Amino acid sequence: LAGTPYQTNDGWATAYWDRSYERLVGGINDVVRQLEATPAENLEDKPAQLAIANIWKVFIFHRLTDFWGDIPYSQAGQGVEGILQPEYDGQAAIYADMLSTLESAAADLSAGENAFGDADLIYGGDQGQWLQFANSLRLRLAMRLSNANPGLAEQHVAAVSSQPLIEANADNARMLHITGDQFDVGTNGSNAPIVAEFNGNYISASMMGLLVNDAADAADDDPRLPVYALPNAAGDYVGLPNGSGALIGEGESFSLPNYQSHPNGGTPLFALEADAMFLSAAEVAFLKAEAVVRG
Repeated sequence: LAGTPYQTNDGWATAYWDRSYERLVGGINDVVRQLEATPAENLEDKPAQLAIANIWKVFIFHRLTDFWGDIPYSQAGQGVEGILQPEYDGQAAIYADMLSTLESAAADLSAGENAFGDADLIYGGDQGQWLQFANSLRLRLAMRLSNANPGLAEQHVAAVSSQPLIEANADNARMLHITGDQFDVGTNGSNAPIVAEFNGNYISASMMGLLVNDAADAADDDPRLPVYALPNAAGDYVGLPNGSGALIGEGESFSLPNYQSHPNGGTPLFALEADAMFLSAAEVAFLKAEAVVRG
């Protein structure tokens, strides 16, 4: 979205880290810690449950390191052990460990078996689907490593190429949401910052330039245009120049209706009841295609 380069907001810039590190990292570490401490004879599905917990832990941390690079990882979320100032790990080491973790987790899952049951809000405990998620996530991470460490990337891509992957929408890793308003905890959180009623959000001129091929002939526009953006009050698709401030010119606000286009918050992707998509069959198909192109 336009405006962001020079209109910084510390609260927004740090929100993902704050929410993820404070809530998700500590929570998943507690799950892993408790599972590891539970005697195997007291928990029949311990290996599978621990595998699933570690897969989710990788998912959390790979997003954090993709955003911020070197982060607390090996000592993260261990305040109960007295580690209040965790050391930072290098991103290369983090990626290598995440790939190894996914490989080990996949080995402990069995198709046709269940773990966690209804407490699992993603796959309902289906180990076969978690196995596909683990392999597909491993493929994603390996492909993101292609330029930085092509040898390690190739090793993991080759390893998962013959393993079960997410190849059908029914196996997508996703979280279901309820119908409600944008402030309900059970609705799609992606909707809140995108809905058109939030007047600070506009499609950038650079993005619009990719979608609008000929302003005089709508037939030449990218067919995805109406999915990404809403027309302005004049019926035109207009992008806001990147780096714009609150005013277009002397006393002219960029929020005037005949200027820029809002993102389309009404599409199925951003609907309040839309799924939160973590990894889809479509992405896996693109990853496999990229792997072929890279050789």
